[in-house]
Amino acid sequence: MIPEKFKAIEWTVHVHVLMYAWCFPLKEPFIDQLKPLLVGHRIGLSSGDIEFATSAVVLYSALSQHSLVPLSTYLEDY
Repeated sequence: MIPEKFKAIEWTVHVHVLMYAWCFPLKEPFIDQLKPLLVGHRIGLSSGDIEFATSAVVLYSALSQHSLVPLSTYLEDY
């Protein structure tokens, strides 16, 4: 991914939130977007970007509720 190439890890959470929460769900199933959002959340916490880390986890929970999969299956990811 481009942020890792330029060693700009603090921008990774921004890319994950924008792409996996707003762009990709328009064409792909919601369930495919969940793991990248969770990764973005963890990267955001580690880099100190609390705003986008919180956005990633809020959008993760919203997409997981709308994906029509039982919520107990997501406890293994977190």
